[in-house]
Amino acid sequence: MDRASLSTGGNENGRLEQAASLKAPSWDHELSATLERCLKRICGWQPPPNWSDVDWFHEITAHANCAVCQAERDFDPSRGVPLGGFAYQRVLARAFTRYRQEWTYAR
Repeated sequence: MDRASLSTGGNENGRLEQAASLKAPSWDHELSATLERCLKRICGWQPPPNWSDVDWFHEITAHANCAVCQAERDFDPSRGVPLGGFAYQRVLARAFTRYRQEWTYAR
């Protein structure tokens, strides 16, 4: 069974939409789209050896949601950086940090 079919019967976009739907009510369309883009990229990574595909997806989705919330809180529009780009970098950085931690532990 491949990763795409684990939680939505073969529909990877359904998984991503489900994860993006966990957003806070105050999020605008830009942050939802950013979260979905990030999760699409992260889903291409191989899960760490100590994790099942589904468990890893839930773990990394929780970290991504938290990173979007923190990015929204830390965002300073006076710096001239678009909110979507700022959040994208924050989410990927946090997810990649968590990913590296799990691979280091697996050694």
